[in-house]
Amino acid sequence: MSAASLLRQARLTARLSQRALADRARTSQARISRIERGVEDPSYGQLEKLVGACGLEFKATVTTPGAIARDDLRETAADLARAAELSRFLTSVAIAGTKTR
Repeated sequence: MSAASLLRQARLTARLSQRALADRARTSQARISRIERGVEDPSYGQLEKLVGACGLEFKATVTTPGAIARDDLRETAADLARAAELSRFLTSVAIAGTKTR
């Protein structure tokens, strides 16, 4: 996600106009506009400050390309466990159905 789309999403989530965000962050509305249009790239610290002015917390994670985040892995494992449970249930229903015929 680009800094432009991240800031815009944070601002819209906070239901702030560019002017209101600029006032909170003590910067200009023109600067907010330049960042959201991708004309200006803020530093990490500046982006953190702007997102914070929206009432949100900005965190970045550095990972190896193609790596799976631990939380994503846990969610995937839980999804697989639920799928296996459903499969066992459906198999037992199918077996029970064949016995009654």
